[in-house]
Amino acid sequence: MTGLSDVQRRWLDHRFRAMDMGHPAAAALRAAVAGHLERGAPVVHGGWHEPEPSEIHGVPRLCNLVPEPCDSGPPPDIRQVVSTACIPPLPSVFHTLQSQLEDPAASPDDIAWTISMDPRLTASLLRLVNSPLFGLRVKVDTVSRAVAILGAKHISTLAAGTLLLGLFHERPPRAIDIDEFWRHSVACGLAARTLAICAGHTMPERHFVGGLLHDIGWLALCCGRPDLACAALRHSGRTGCALHEAEQHCFGFDHAGVAYALAQQWELPATIASAMRWHHQPPADAKGQPVFDAAVVHVADVIVHAMGYSVAADQFAPALEPYFWNAAEVPVESLDVVVRTVYAELELMVDLLQP
Repeated sequence: MTGLSDVQRRWLDHRFRAMDMGHPAAAALRAAVAGHLERGAPVVHGGWHEPEPSEIHGVPRLCNLVPEPCDSGPPPDIRQVVSTACIPPLPSVFHTLQSQLEDPAASPDDIAWTISMDPRLTASLLRLVNSPLFGLRVKVDTVSRAVAILGAKHISTLAAGTLLLGLFHERPPRAIDIDEFWRHSVACGLAARTLAICAGHTMPERHFVGGLLHDIGWLALCCGRPDLACAALRHSGRTGCALHEAEQHCFGFDHAGVAYALAQQWELPATIASAMRWHHQPPADAKGQPVFDAAVVHVADVIVHAMGYSVAADQFAPALEPYFWNAAEVPVESLDVVVRTVYAELELMVDLLQP
């Protein structure tokens, strides 16, 4: 790290302040990020600023966008947050695709036809399939061709993620920097997919979608109850605790619980719902729970926070859960590959996933 500037070192110290640097993966991740900084990668500020001498923790600037939470009225709950977020129902094409995936009689042509009936979805999906994410040598100009090359399950998973993201793209940016949020979400999707490939798993697109959607509960919270989101941001800024811990302290649940309520409402597959619900910490009884997807998304989330791509301003990397690290079965040496992939492909993917 001799080539790092003082600002870069302080930035790294901030990003990794919650990490147990005695863990081999944490040390390897810091070395990977530092190495890319030395080679010219940008310092992604994510709200970070040089603290004043009187500051202990930087209070996130987004707190100024919404009022203080009200002390009167009934205590908030997850159902209230979901209802006040005014989330539109899923398009019928989503449920049709899910049914076809579960129907052994459904052919790849059936799935391609279903997707092709939605022009906006078709355009988004073809942009994604033709992106560097897949590295195809020839241009794919029809959904049927995409299904033939990548497989029906892969294409359906990507289509589902595209549909779900589209539900929120036109929401106003209340209590949230929407550009930072999407950049974090796409970065996590890229990191999760790359981790799955490095670990030899057969459905990397599933992890890509899980990474894209893992923090959708935070967006719903900001849209439906920005006062609660702001209270959590302020508490995190004052105490230095992680955002999901601040949420639990302020109102008794966190954005992962909100995301899981959305996953149930949308009838998402259990694997993706698990990634949304448990990406911060494993369930108390992990036996019998589909935690593998949550483990991959957790590691991806830690990586992209460490790189500066945060869901909220000034958020540092959360602590790496050893249980999740072991469950993800990721080689330590793959962390540099993931960091390099996110740096190289993120901005293009953010543009491609815009509706």
